[in-house]
Amino acid sequence: MVLAGVAFFLTLYIMAPTINKINVEAYEPYKKGNLSQEQALDTMGRDMKEFMLRNTEVKTLERFVSMSKAELKKDQRIIL
Repeated sequence: MVLAGVAFFLTLYIMAPTINKINVEAYEPYKKGNLSQEQALDTMGRDMKEFMLRNTEVKTLERFVSMSKAELKKDQRIIL
């Protein structure tokens, strides 16, 4: 239980800049009516994808792609 709590708080600490960016650029404008739900979700998804790609090793990404048995098109590559 303690280990789960530590992991949770470390996750929040590491993701704090991304969470704040999502709050400022997507959630608050959506809440004020300046962005549609689709625009807000696109912005949130882009920021989360950027965070995940920046913090995941290329070998790990390649392993997940191979496990999914998906084929990447020629113009699709893992860009960090």
